[in-house]
Amino acid sequence: MTIKLDLSGVPKKVAGLAKKGIFTKRLNTYILACSITIGFSFSFSAQAETDSDVLFNLSLTELSNIEITSATKHAQALKDIPATIYVYTEQDFARFGFRDLKDVLKYTAGIEYGDAHSWLQGGQRGFTGTWSHTRILIDGRDADKIIRNQAHITHQYPLYNIKRVEIIQGPASSLYGADVFAGLINLVTKTHDNSQAGQSASVTLGEGEDELSSQQLTYSNVYKKDRLGITFHSSWLNLKDPNYESYVLSDEYSFSNQDLRERFINEGNAYEDDNTGVDVNLIIGYEFSSQDTLEIGVDHRASRDGGGIENPELIYTNFKETFNQSRLFLNYTKKDLAGGKLSVDYQFLQEDVIYDFNLRNLDEGDPPPLVQYAQDNSDLHKAVIQYDRDFKDYGNYLVMGYSYKDLDQAQPVFDLKNYDYLRPFLNHKLKSVFVQDQQTLFDGGVFLTLGFHYDNSNLYDDIETIRGALQYNFNDQYSVKILYGEAFREPTTSELSKNDELDPADVETTELVLDARPNEYINYKITSYASRARNIIGENRQDTDGPIINIDKNKIDGSEAYLRWRYESLSGFLWASYLEMNDHLDLAEYKYGFGISKELSNNWVITTIGKYTDTVKTEAKDENSNTYIETVPEYHVVDITLLGEDVINWQYQKVGLSFSVHNVFDRKNYYSNPRGPDPIKFLAQQRSYFIKASLSF
Repeated sequence: MTIKLDLSGVPKKVAGLAKKGIFTKRLNTYILACSITIGFSFSFSAQAETDSDVLFNLSLTELSNIEITSATKHAQALKDIPATIYVYTEQDFARFGFRDLKDVLKYTAGIEYGDAHSWLQGGQRGFTGTWSHTRILIDGRDADKIIRNQAHITHQYPLYNIKRVEIIQGPASSLYGADVFAGLINLVTKTHDNSQAGQSASVTLGEGEDELSSQQLTYSNVYKKDRLGITFHSSWLNLKDPNYESYVLSDEYSFSNQDLRERFINEGNAYEDDNTGVDVNLIIGYEFSSQDTLEIGVDHRASRDGGGIENPELIYTNFKETFNQSRLFLNYTKKDLAGGKLSVDYQFLQEDVIYDFNLRNLDEGDPPPLVQYAQDNSDLHKAVIQYDRDFKDYGNYLVMGYSYKDLDQAQPVFDLKNYDYLRPFLNHKLKSVFVQDQQTLFDGGVFLTLGFHYDNSNLYDDIETIRGALQYNFNDQYSVKILYGEAFREPTTSELSKNDELDPADVETTELVLDARPNEYINYKITSYASRARNIIGENRQDTDGPIINIDKNKIDGSEAYLRWRYESLSGFLWASYLEMNDHLDLAEYKYGFGISKELSNNWVITTIGKYTDTVKTEAKDENSNTYIETVPEYHVVDITLLGEDVINWQYQKVGLSFSVHNVFDRKNYYSNPRGPDPIKFLAQQRSYFIKASLSF
């Protein structure tokens, strides 16, 4: 058996280090970072021309024709979607060094991003906080934190088993009902329907100059035989986030309780932020005939988070959030039923949420005791019946359906508080009807979309939302879209317990989009939008019982520009976001992102990506507990990834390698705290290094 190590096209210093196998110590990773940077400059002038379609990339034409389901509930080419949507593929994940959903969102236009090294903060298009205005789906099914009605993003969304991530900007309640207020995120899983059969495994190791340490293992198996398809994915993550012991004692972090924090640290309660993530899913599909298919699946996502620096704790040793979700789902699809397609989808989801932490004052003891808040065994049952009919002779596509949701939340258990007052609001039943019609006019020159959604809840008044879109195609290269959408965010159990007459927040958004594909080298879109929100349910970070404030109105205007380009062995992206500030806090007026890839050979590609965020104003408390406005400095970051595919070839196995340096210039960056004045701001990670080895067989 012959083993071939293909390092052609790799900068010589990197190739030499790889052959010696010494990527194990921090010193060697420094050398790697320098070698990659030098090699990146060298490769532009010295590498021979390669076939730019061979390695890792979809062509721009292929990308614009990817069929997306999440935006219209039926498969439609990306260029014809009546929404502003950004799509990242599995090729993007590999080239850009993305490991999980947080990495994708960090480099997406229109995303408000803040990482407190716990659950992700931020949101979409000026709606910032804890992602309570965004909904997350996996393969079109709910994956939110069900007890809070919000996207909860920690360590449970790795990308090893994801075909693509679809990020829809703007409201979508007319299709999905509640809580698609600012946008939607859909993760499309690799399955036997969309991926090649075979097995793969990977190991990823990471180390940071701020004591970050990360290890991840993954395994996938896609099996196909005749009418049967079986897909299995599993991953395990062990992550020790940076040691911020010095930072949590500084004035930059918080003026409150510094002496107490220092005393407890000196007494042996060291700063600790240990995290784990587990992801397991199994999908079985069977095709009874060309018209009848059945899919059954189970998945389990678990995250244990060490708390990071999100909370103004006195003791950081013991904090952890345990978040588990287990799901059973099945889908039956019948084609050619009365000329259309019928699908019946059911899912049962069980969720556990547990917080362990020391109290934040000395009222109950010195040191403050360790306590636990738990909501175990909350259950969600959801069924969706959808019927599609394509009237091809009339250029019309109709989608209509009915959904039923039954959410039974567990009553919280907490030693220091009784939650009996929540009982009237723990069970939520929601019945919904939706319809969407898309009409093609003037021989494909005009697309018209109209949608309606009706929701009937046992906890709040009935809600109707609509959407409308008009797309005019000047030709095959240029189109303009006028979009209108409505959405609502339903109040949480905690909010309703404080005001049982609380109305859902609602928003109206209007967009104007120019979508252009002038040639094979570039495509771009320019979007301008205006959102008008009412009855917004705000958050008071200092109240541990959750959001209780009703903010009457909010006006957010902004624009986004996004460009993808490709020329021979070079490719990349460029985007810019703008928000009209209107005295908003925790938002940047301007944000920019870029990426550039150079294919060094048929096996190797090097990529640099970067992001800039303008200064951000945030509310803070001074040493006298008086509130003031703090300005968080500009944010700059650059990452580099060297990716090799099929660098070692056996007869039936292929090995891939990836080397990434994050925050290459080791800039000291900060994120604002959108949830309140204490802590003031969060310190971002320093330079870190990741090495990934993958095996396909």
